[in-house]
Amino acid sequence: MKHSAEFDLTHDKEQILCYSDSRVLNHHKYSLFLHNCHLILLLRRQSDGNADSSRFQPTEWRWKVEEVCDGSWHQYAISFDLTEARLYIDGKQFVETRHNPMIIDDWPLHPAKSSHSTRFAIGACWHGRNHELGEFFVGQLAGLSILVNATETDHVIHCLHMCQERLDFTRLDDMETATSVSLNSAMSSITISGESVHAVQNLLRRVNYVNTRAEPTSGHRPLSISTNAKCSDGEQLLVDTSNVLVTVVKIVKPVLLLHLPVANLLTDEDELKEGVKIFANLSLVSLHSNGNYQNLSSVQMVLENSEDGGDMDNQSKLESCLVQVDSHLDQSYEYFKFPSDLFSQLNLVVDTSEDGIVISGSDVISSYQVALSSIEYLNTRPGDMNQRYFTIRCTEWTGQFISNQLDVTLEVIHKILKATVIPDALENEEFVHSVVHRLAKPTKPGTIVLNSRDIGLGMAIMIVLCVGTLIILTVLGALKLRSVYERPNDIGLDEKPEMEWDNSALTITVNPMEQEMYEEPADECSYQSNDTEESEEEITVQENGPEGSDADEGGTEKVIKRDLEWDDSTLTY
Repeated sequence: MKHSAEFDLTHDKEQILCYSDSRVLNHHKYSLFLHNCHLILLLRRQSDGNADSSRFQPTEWRWKVEEVCDGSWHQYAISFDLTEARLYIDGKQFVETRHNPMIIDDWPLHPAKSSHSTRFAIGACWHGRNHELGEFFVGQLAGLSILVNATETDHVIHCLHMCQERLDFTRLDDMETATSVSLNSAMSSITISGESVHAVQNLLRRVNYVNTRAEPTSGHRPLSISTNAKCSDGEQLLVDTSNVLVTVVKIVKPVLLLHLPVANLLTDEDELKEGVKIFANLSLVSLHSNGNYQNLSSVQMVLENSEDGGDMDNQSKLESCLVQVDSHLDQSYEYFKFPSDLFSQLNLVVDTSEDGIVISGSDVISSYQVALSSIEYLNTRPGDMNQRYFTIRCTEWTGQFISNQLDVTLEVIHKILKATVIPDALENEEFVHSVVHRLAKPTKPGTIVLNSRDIGLGMAIMIVLCVGTLIILTVLGALKLRSVYERPNDIGLDEKPEMEWDNSALTITVNPMEQEMYEEPADECSYQSNDTEESEEEITVQENGPEGSDADEGGTEKVIKRDLEWDDSTLTY
């Protein structure tokens, strides 16, 4: 934190961070703020109804520190544990006195009638009653972090500030006699003493500034050199203090680019058995610039159109490159091949697996490009493969910067064989089953790929089967039609016709006078036979009603009694 040097002691609070109610109320749950060169921590507890939580407890810790108002950058850390709070400034724990810090006790916050949402603000505080931000901080803040439900040790807090950014002295073994070098515990001050100016000057040149942060904060680091000189006669000499500025610049993130002129490769079966270099024309560059590239396509355009390389830095060191395949390798017949001697000379380590190949080792980009260009892919069963997909990606600066992902497709051109149909083979059921199984061998779910060398024979088998099926269906249809037309209409021998009376010699006489006695004379009839000896006979006539009527309405049974008469029209008197 760097507080502005132009401040007013009567100024209101300046909030560093604040957690408060978002509406209705102005309760500050906790906050860290500045007021009159005091650094103040406020922590209001919530009452839960217990006796211990309803009594006075420490609520504010007010540290009076000069660093707050000196207008310089300082690192502040506060570790809080129950009722104790410790302040660290630039990695050093603040030495407490009787009145510094001043600790204020207060009542806990009573539960509100209704729950309210809260807001967290940095550099100001939200006032829920007024619905606005206030108490703004005047200065600069950087690297704010909050560790919840845990505290760090003193060593860790000290190292957060001092271990990553410090002064260092090298080559202690080359020190001359009667010289000494000492460093303070924070490694922020070095004291060099010697009997001659030449000896002190040589030691001073070996002082280094070290910053081990992954992304150091850019800015100036002021250093001062104070010198005390004493002559041989004991006279003290006054030497002016020298001020030095160490400038830490912002890291420009490199753009790591992988590029291939042709990402779709074609090969035949014979070449695939010997090995195919899938990254033969790979270009691998690192562009160090101001980061004005909008996207990857603009980077590729600059790379293709640049004659002198522009901002390309091929001497940057890579950490690793990963080559992956779309599906697991069956290492019994497909694998990667690479020259082991070349990789040993380049100090690169290769690790192969069923997922691909990993190349690791810190080396320049040009070495990685040579190594990747030498990798070959082999497949001893190319007939079962149509295409393979490869991806490659590289990392730089211990994985902080990752290149683009380059996709490469390898397609296999299969040989076309002439089909010859062997009649005896068609009769072999196992042979036909194996051919059909090879023709429809899926490589991906929902996809059937036909091998080109089996297409001719398969087509011939399918044609023969289709023609045979058609002939069988035609013969069956003709036989069916023939059986229908040749079916006999007369009764067969097994059928027995019903017995009938031979009435060819009978003479039927109807008396017209008796027709009026019946309701339906059209359905009545009388029978007279010369051979009948009975005088009376009952004739039963059943009348059927109209179609669709019920059984009891469908017909009536009438019993008609008629007298039989002899026909005497032919007699002569």
